Amino acid sequence: MDRALHYLKQLVEIPTVSSKSEHHADLKRGALLVENILKEVGFSRVEKWSTKTDVDAVFAEHKSDESHKTLLLYGHYDVQPVEPVQLWKTPPFELTQVGDWMHARGAEDNKGQLSCVLSALYKNLPTHLNIKVLIEGEEESSSRGLYDLIDQKKDQLQADYLLVFDVDMVSIDRGAVTCGTRGVYGFDIFVKTGSSDLHSGMFGGLARSATSELNYLLGKMIGPEGEILVPGFYDEVVEVSQNQKSLFSFYEPAGDFARYDTSEVSAKDRNYFLPTLEINGMFGGHTGAGSKTVIPCEATAKMSIRTVKGQDGYHLIEKINHFLQNIKHPQTHVEVHKHSGGPYSFTSPNHPFIEIIRESYKKICKEGCETILSGASIPVASHLQKTSHAVLAFAGVGLKEDYIHSPNERFSLKQIEKGVLFIKELIRLLNEKGNH
Repeated sequence: MDRALHYLKQLVEIPTVSSKSEHHADLKRGALLVENILKEVGFSRVEKWSTKTDVDAVFAEHKSDESHKTLLLYGHYDVQPVEPVQLWKTPPFELTQVGDWMHARGAEDNKGQLSCVLSALYKNLPTHLNIKVLIEGEEESSSRGLYDLIDQKKDQLQADYLLVFDVDMVSIDRGAVTCGTRGVYGFDIFVKTGSSDLHSGMFGGLARSATSELNYLLGKMIGPEGEILVPGFYDEVVEVSQNQKSLFSFYEPAGDFARYDTSEVSAKDRNYFLPTLEINGMFGGHTGAGSKTVIPCEATAKMSIRTVKGQDGYHLIEKINHFLQNIKHPQTHVEVHKHSGGPYSFTSPNHPFIEIIRESYKKICKEGCETILSGASIPVASHLQKTSHAVLAFAGVGLKEDYIHSPNERFSLKQIEKGVLFIKELIRLLNEKGNH
């Protein structure tokens, strides 16, 4: 565990915030550190791969024999911004111990979990298993440059198994292997009603407000219980049988938030097996302090779709655009701008790789391991799976109380210990079983 803490301390001290251009040099430093650590771990081949966004991904390979199975490990060295910085109780880019918790930005996501992997592999590379590692620097920014890089390097990325070590356990004593995720696709809705904002008294009752028009359109898209009202949105959804649903555990997240009614549609179905359409943010007109009585001429909504089996997110965005163009007022200009995204992923819970992951958790968790799905998404993982032709699974030693993406992110010493032991056990089992 000391080595994992050593790696974690080095990693968190570099502010690798991928969403801010002023941290570009820090991303370069972060990639160099990861490269040096992988060499120290013992990989015979370590390379930095530059992306079209000039953010380096780091690739490493240990080749025991061409005839052996290959495990591809994916992670990331970039982090979320630290704002609001005033809410941090410790310096965000210094690893600080508070009781049994290590605090810093990236302490868990993903530098903490990555440190567990690197520590477990240190001078411990297997004799009957090939290992490849891909660690990127833009996961927190939609992996902007990685998709093309994966396509370019597809021959080097071929594998039998793909493990994303970047998710949560159920609890400190109960592990969880995630067999699938929903897809995610982002887009913006832009509304324009004139060439400039107008005086709300002089033009009130005459001029259409872009914010009001946007509000009207959004209300036509999403119903009071979250149902999606866009015609044809659910047409391609592949229904999952009750027998299949029963293979997966579900733990409804705790928290103080207003909830949709689950008397007719269960929380499990809502979070695992049905798509969603969310309004992530809205802006237009005056949003600063004080009053400014204007009729806004422009308004924007930031949107996201979570997709399930059978759905193509880009096709759904086209359906939404067609729907909005048909219901908007003739004098209102509406544009829909799509962003990057990735499809849903799924691996059978009965696959031998999933069973090996469950066995690995049972070694470190006294309450065993649950088999789950995730309503969330790691879009690049689906693309990496498709390109590498590997069986995909998600695992990790994160906990809900780690405050990832929030001030005071943390990772406990127990989690670090379990993370190192999990990876060691996984490698041991794959080394023994994976080639028989």
